[in-house]
Amino acid sequence: VLLGTVARSEEGGRVEETLSEAADLVELSGRAGGFWSVVGATDLGLAEAFARLGAFQVHLLCPEERTCTQLRRKAAERGMADRIAGQTYGGGPLPYADNLLNLVVVESSGDWSGQDVARIATELFRVTAPLGTIFLRRSAGDRGRGSAVADHLRALGGEPLRPDGVAADSWLCFRKPWPDDIDEWTHYLHGPDGNPVANDRVVGPPVHLQWVGPPLWLRSHESDSSISTLVTARGRIFYICDEAPISLRGPYPLPDKWSLIARDAFNGAWLWSVPIRRWGWREWKPTWFTPRPGDFPLDIRKRLVAVGDRVFVTLGYDAPITELDARTGRILKTYDGTEHASEILYADGTLITSVPLGEQLQLQVLAVDAATGRIRWRSERTYRGTTVDYYRWSAMHGRVPPPRKIYPAPNLATDGKVIALIDGPQLVGLDFQSGRELWRADFPLDQRDRTAGRIRTQGDLWNGTMILADGVVLHASPYKLAGFEAATGRLLWSQPKAYIGHLWYEWKDVFVVDGWVWTWDADLVREPLETLDGRGSARPKRRGRRKQTSLFPAFVNAYDLHTGKLEKKVPLGPIFKTYHHHRCYRNKATVRYILASRRGTEFVDLQRGEHTVHNWVRSTCHVGMMPANGLQYVPPHPCQCYIEEKLSGFYALASDSADWEPASGSSASRLVRGPAYGKEADGPAADPDADWPTFRHDNRRSGATRVSVSEGATRAWQASIGRKVSAPVAVADRVFVALVDEHGVVCLDADSGRPRWSYYVGGRVDSPP
Repeated sequence: VLLGTVARSEEGGRVEETLSEAADLVELSGRAGGFWSVVGATDLGLAEAFARLGAFQVHLLCPEERTCTQLRRKAAERGMADRIAGQTYGGGPLPYADNLLNLVVVESSGDWSGQDVARIATELFRVTAPLGTIFLRRSAGDRGRGSAVADHLRALGGEPLRPDGVAADSWLCFRKPWPDDIDEWTHYLHGPDGNPVANDRVVGPPVHLQWVGPPLWLRSHESDSSISTLVTARGRIFYICDEAPISLRGPYPLPDKWSLIARDAFNGAWLWSVPIRRWGWREWKPTWFTPRPGDFPLDIRKRLVAVGDRVFVTLGYDAPITELDARTGRILKTYDGTEHASEILYADGTLITSVPLGEQLQLQVLAVDAATGRIRWRSERTYRGTTVDYYRWSAMHGRVPPPRKIYPAPNLATDGKVIALIDGPQLVGLDFQSGRELWRADFPLDQRDRTAGRIRTQGDLWNGTMILADGVVLHASPYKLAGFEAATGRLLWSQPKAYIGHLWYEWKDVFVVDGWVWTWDADLVREPLETLDGRGSARPKRRGRRKQTSLFPAFVNAYDLHTGKLEKKVPLGPIFKTYHHHRCYRNKATVRYILASRRGTEFVDLQRGEHTVHNWVRSTCHVGMMPANGLQYVPPHPCQCYIEEKLSGFYALASDSADWEPASGSSASRLVRGPAYGKEADGPAADPDADWPTFRHDNRRSGATRVSVSEGATRAWQASIGRKVSAPVAVADRVFVALVDEHGVVCLDADSGRPRWSYYVGGRVDSPP
């Protein structure tokens, strides 16, 4: 008994020391969740400690298959199999995509004894995400290889870190810096200046899958989008999402389930979520049905901003602005006086927003100190904003009741010197420091702007484009683009635009890149669409209607930001010549490409004109894509159009700039012969007529069997075997199920439900055996 007590005490001491060591590493990493790897793992100590300290997914790379099998089973026995996975690793390229891991722990550099230390360091750097950390355990047995790898990490740009506490003398630590060629996307339109362009030179036509996550499907196509907006900062992605069952549609009595959700931007790992109580169609209109077009409410996508380790959001449609810790989701403060903030901008430590006042819903602009919550100033005047955008309350077969109140959108943008906004038919400029009105200017509307898209504007300006760049304010309507001097409001220049068609938000497609203003050419072309035999379609679509044709711009133009002079015309070719309407969201851009969505994603190459079309990539209605962090983020959608060629789910897609390539023969090595391979099965023989050997019974997926089941059947047994189980299959006297998130397969006795055996693998088993 005494010896057992001493042994348990020593084991408890080791566990406590490991937990303290892991806590030191977690604190140094600056992360509260993400995807981590332990290279050279021989026990579960560090991995289990990491998994218990935050929202961490831990992947073990074990030197031997026997060790890997033991650690998988031990993780399952401790209820950690959904957080800890493992596989064998014998050296060479690490089995991860580029920029995937938030933290890499190397238990022993001696495991790479036969490899070049420079290649080891390059691999560690490759798989680590920007701002991720690399930990090398100091060991006398590695013969100095750990220090040599550390020297190469330092040469690659790794920032040395100094751990404290228990880990101080045991680890060499480095942080991977943020690359110069990728960019964040902190506001709905990239930044507070309203220019929807990422300074990102890595985003490009998709070739690789970085990660995929939930939700796989959204609510009905005929209702409001289940994702309201998304932004990203410091390697995290934030979005507002309705997680209620997608089967609920129409005026159902059950509540929605809206949340602000945070995931890691480079691997999609769930970090945290905060509930939003009052959000969704019931808060802003009297009906669930959304006629197309339905870009409403006007300001809903501008209610979320992320900067550094802080998130600013309205946790309710009429709620004030709240500040959250981006690492944990903890609420830090609520800003009094910002109830029903219509839009949020963050610039130089100041929040710029507007709030509606009175029955007429006039907007007052506020500047709030983000650190203290003190209101720095309120605008002396109130402003009308605008309610002009692409939405209607009529559908093909009738009308829906409009909301009692339509909150106007100010269309705020700032460069830290001037704040630009809409006041009905005019543009207004405010001083950023004091809120004093500097100027107001008339916009040179085209007469056709008053009824473009069958939207009646009453002379007010269109919501959508407001950009401040290098001392110039840009605004656009469906038929006009104009630049104003930001300091005085003086009209500098104007150029024609053209309304293209249903759901093509072309007046919002204005992008400033390196001193040029890019937008679609005003001269549109209409061409007949081709039939399957390659000839132009001469068949009327319907009696009395025009032939099947496509209307699209032939060029994208670049104008000088200060003079409006045409500097470049890039031919678009036939990339927009296709059936159907433009996807129902505005387009975004990088310094290299416009990511258009005529049908899926068209990468419009602004430099070389080498455009590419990707019909299988489309995004959430009214929200759209987000090009950032070197990736193309594609939130899910409810579309049924072209359903056989589209991706479903939340995707992060990478371009062909990725460095990783699978090792030769890696596909063949994935097939592993288990311990029962080549052995005769014991027990009764299979009975094809009585068994259910595969999902939906057979290869035809018939879902039917000849076996009769008594009408008076009662429950014979019930077994609790896992958190999420697959559909079962049954052969002879055994039942088999997969433990989906616990990485296992379980065999049960068919007569009693008693477990016979279980086997654990290196990842999710999402289908029946």
